[in-house]
Amino acid sequence: MKFVVISEKPAPDPRNRSFEKSGRMFLAKENLRVVIDGSGMYDISLNGVHVVIFGLGDSPVYVSETMSQCGSATLSVSRRGFYLTIGNMIYVTPADRVRKVLSGEHRKAPVFLVREPRHLSGGDAIN
Repeated sequence: MKFVVISEKPAPDPRNRSFEKSGRMFLAKENLRVVIDGSGMYDISLNGVHVVIFGLGDSPVYVSETMSQCGSATLSVSRRGFYLTIGNMIYVTPADRVRKVLSGEHRKAPVFLVREPRHLSGGDAIN
């Protein structure tokens, strides 16, 4: 006798998600390049990325074409989220995925738009 399992769980509503995939990041010469769909390309120096990943501080984010500073990169309190503040928008990617891009294990990492404001004193969006 064969059994069939039917899931009656409704599909999640994409409007209720806290994160929305908005781009990707990858290595480009001496920078970590962040491409935000519909917004542009941004660079973080590899030295700056290492400062953030090791938890030593923040690093500036630059517009790729003009190299003018437009934001900053920070590590979450839990050290699991790599946050990018570009203009008035906040983006995040898993810090472990950034480490794997830096080591060459992965070619690129996803970048997500944070729809809910990040709480600086409490928990992180990525725990």
